Formats: sequence, structure tokens, C-alpha cells
Amino acid sequence: MLKRIAIALVGFFLLPLESVGQTVGSGYSGSSFSSRPSYLIKTARTASFQRQKYATSPFAAKKIGTAPFAAKKVSVAPFVTRTTVQRNAFMQQTRYARRIARSLKRQIAATVEQTLGGENFMKLKLSSMIVSAAFLGLILNCISAFGQLAEPANDLGVRLGHIHLVVKNVEAQTKFWTEMMGGAVVKNGPLTLIQFPGVFIMLRQGDPTAPPAGSIVDHFGFVLKDINAARAKWKAADVKYTIGATNPNQGYVEAPDGVRVEVFGDPSLPGPVGMDHIHMLLPPTDIPAIQAWYDKNLGGLTGKRKTVATSGVTDCVYFHRFNVSFSRSDTKREPTKGRSLDHIGFEVKNLDALVKNLETSGTKLEAPPRMVPNSNVKIAFLTDPWGTYIELTENLAPAAN
Repeated sequence: MLKRIAIALVGFFLLPLESVGQTVGSGYSGSSFSSRPSYLIKTARTASFQRQKYATSPFAAKKIGTAPFAAKKVSVAPFVTRTTVQRNAFMQQTRYARRIARSLKRQIAATVEQTLGGENFMKLKLSSMIVSAAFLGLILNCISAFGQLAEPANDLGVRLGHIHLVVKNVEAQTKFWTEMMGGAVVKNGPLTLIQFPGVFIMLRQGDPTAPPAGSIVDHFGFVLKDINAARAKWKAADVKYTIGATNPNQGYVEAPDGVRVEVFGDPSLPGPVGMDHIHMLLPPTDIPAIQAWYDKNLGGLTGKRKTVATSGVTDCVYFHRFNVSFSRSDTKREPTKGRSLDHIGFEVKNLDALVKNLETSGTKLEAPPRMVPNSNVKIAFLTDPWGTYIELTENLAPAAN
């Protein structure tokens, strides 16, 4: 009898948290999945986001009988965003969980009331509601922290991490990324980062050898909820920007030190701004090889995305909903190291394990793993075969500390 009461008490205190699923599910607006309308034209090995035996849009998986590297076309309705797909799947799961919770709650409540009697049962119910409310606050705080950590890692434990700029004036750059682009300054021990949904911008005082133009990494792209309001703000601040000739909803804005940022508008974006892509330019014959390199070494998902500036599609490698894009260049581009866009960064769950895999496959590191002084951030460096300087980090996000 005592065992039965104990089980009933535990269940009775926890099962009111069925309301947690209802609160999060009904209020979910995709804030931790902010993205522009994106079309998965070709995917291979998705499901747990990479290299698994399922393929379709990120949260709705179905089995396919294709070889691991075979591509499967997925047709997505033109106006269905990946945010919508994720939200619908999330809502379906929470509705199912709530149904089960309600059923079990009724059964356990009946058992507890029969065992304890009516008056004691009401006191217990009031206490359970107080505990549930406190636990709900804890869960919502955890969800908020997860949003700050950006996207889930792929099957190699890798996700997009940061873009590192070498700049002449850190103060001017910080002002641009916060006041003009909507980022927020955050600290991780001795490190200062400018946080955007999906990526950090890091600044280092120095004298860059050249702007990004002419290097393998030409620019990177953000998406804005209200691009017209952003342009009005840039114009008032005398910030240089352009409007796309083919698509006026797309264009570029220029940060100090010649750093170009591609921008495009998406009114359905849950927040005001978000990361979208890093864009590399290289000879067209090299594109399949660079896709394979990022696939093999960093777990990226080879595919294509809709071209925003014009019609057509662009080759890319997905890291969850963000991507590294590859477009044609008639000439070989220069390495990034030393330029104002010095390197790009990927956050890794287990840096030592990834480095071991890289070395086993023949990829050489320029700097082995080491700790950043006065922090628990671990870093390592390498350069891809086309000249992109890459930093691998572990625990870069402040929430990870």
C-alpha cells in the first residue's frame, strides 16, 4: 500500500506538468528556429539532421531505401517555410503528449483521492499546482537558454558557430553590428561576442590585408524581418547599402573594413534578424569536391537552396537550417587568413574526438586543441583545401558555461 501511495504521489505532482506541454506548444512561434522561407530542393541522409537512414524535411522523417549518399528530391510547397514544418511537427508531438498526460493524471488522481480522502486530496492538489508552476518556470528558462545556443549539432557534433573579423576599429564595428544590424554584445569569460540568432560575430583589433572580396569567402548573409525599416535606418546613418536589381527584397549592406553582408527580407521571421548563410566563390569544377569535403569532415548535408538574388538554385552544404553556399568564380580565389573576414568558426560538442577523426582521415590541423586562458573554451584551427581558415570551438556560447 505504501509503495502504491508513493507512486501515486510522484505522478500526481508531476503530471500537472501536462500544462507545460500545453503552454509551450500553444505559444510556440518558432523563435528558436527563426528562418526565412527556405526550400529543400535536394536532400540526402536527413532526419536527425544528417547521415541517418531517413530523408525528408528536418522534423518529419520517413524511411527511404537509398544508399547513404544517394539524394532524394523533396518537393516543398512554395510558401511553406522550414519554420512552419518544424512548428507543425512540434505541435503534433505536444498534443499527443498532453492526451497521454491527461489520461494518466485522471487515473492517478482517482487513486490518490480514494487513498487519502477528499480534504487531504484537495490540499495535495494545491501543493502540486505550486510545484508545477515553479517547474514550468525552470523549463521555460531552459528553453530560452537553448535558443541562445543556436541550432542542434549534426551527427559529428558540429554546428555553425561564429564569423571572426580582423578590424581597424573595434568600437566602430561593434556599433555597426549592434545598432545597425540588431546584435547583442555578450561575454564568455575573457571573450566578447556579438550574438545573433544562429551565429556569433567576433572582432579582433588589427590591420587587415584586404577586404573579403577576392578571397574564397566573399560574404555572408542575414535575413531581416523588416528590410525596409532597416534600409531607412542605414540611410539615416549614412551606411552604404544596395537594393537587388532583380529582387528588391534582397541586397547588400556594407560594414566597416569592406565587409559585405547580403540581406533579404522575410516578414514571417519570428525575430528581427537571423543568420542565413556563408557564401564562397570558386571554380565550378571544384564545387562537388568542396561539398564532399565539408560533408566528410564537418558533417554538412550536401544539397541546394533557392537563389534569392535571382532565379534558380545554389549549391550548398547545410548545417541544420543554415548553409555554406558555393557559387561560380572564373578565377581561383585567395585564402581568407589575414583579411578583414579572417576565418569562419564551427562549434563542436567534443573537439578532441572530432580532431582525432580529422587526423585519421588525413586532414592536418594548423593548431592543435588548446584552452583559451581563463575560460573553459577549447579551440583548434585548420584550413580547407580552398583556403578558408577555420576555427573549431567547444563551449563558445555563454550559455555553455
